[in-house]
Amino acid sequence: MQKFFDNTITIQANPAAVADILANPQRLVNWDEEINTVDTTANHTFAIHRHQDAINAAEELTVSNKGDVISYHVQGDRLNYQVDFMLTENGDDTVVVQTVAVDSAGVAGVPLKLMRPVARRGFMQNLRVLATVAESGMQL
Repeated sequence: MQKFFDNTITIQANPAAVADILANPQRLVNWDEEINTVDTTANHTFAIHRHQDAINAAEELTVSNKGDVISYHVQGDRLNYQVDFMLTENGDDTVVVQTVAVDSAGVAGVPLKLMRPVARRGFMQNLRVLATVAESGMQL
C-alpha cells in the first residue's frame, strides 16, 4: 500500500462517540452518501453496495480497531485500499486524521495521480457528514 492522501477534521463530539460510529460498518449508510447498504458476510466482513458507479463495483470491508486508530481494509474488484481514522481528544472535541492508502498496483489504465484530487474531495465530504452525524448524536 502507498499513502494516497490525508484529510483532517475536528468533530464536536467525544472520541468514544466518533469511534462508535466508525467501528460499526452498518452505520456507513448514515455518513457515506454513496453507500446504499452494508451487508454482513462471512468472517466478520461486510459487502458494500452503492447508489452510483464508483471505481469499484463491488467491495468487501474488514474493520480493525486498535485503540485510537480504526482501519477500514477494502478489497475491491478493481482497487484495494485502506482508510485509517486516527482519533485524538482535543478538549470536548475529537480531531480525526483520515489517511487513505491504495494498492500500488492501482487501477489498470488510470493513473492514480489523476484520481487523487477527486477522491480526496469525496472522502472529505464524507468526513463532514460523519461530523454532522456524530454531533447530532444520531443512532443507527
